[in-house]
Amino acid sequence: MPKSIKILAVGNSFSVDAMEWIAESFVVYEFSAYKNGAAAQPDGMLTVTFAIPEGYSDNVAVYYMAPNGALEKLEGYVDLETRTITVEMA
Repeated sequence: MPKSIKILAVGNSFSVDAMEWIAESFVVYEFSAYKNGAAAQPDGMLTVTFAIPEGYSDNVAVYYMAPNGALEKLEGYVDLETRTITVEMA
């Protein structure tokens, strides 16, 4: 299991173009996992919780974008009290 996960908000044109047909407002994140300072692939599922950005409704979703650009909607749980969405991902 990775020792650290690096998460960046990104906005490259490929990811933005892919998401524009799904939603008017969105945030794109890039995940990188590291173990002993080297890039690593987690074995098993990760539970990830995202804050719902200010100004967004609670009608939110999380999508995984494969390296080939294919999008997969991930099942998630929205917590209205903490304004977060939690998903499991491989």
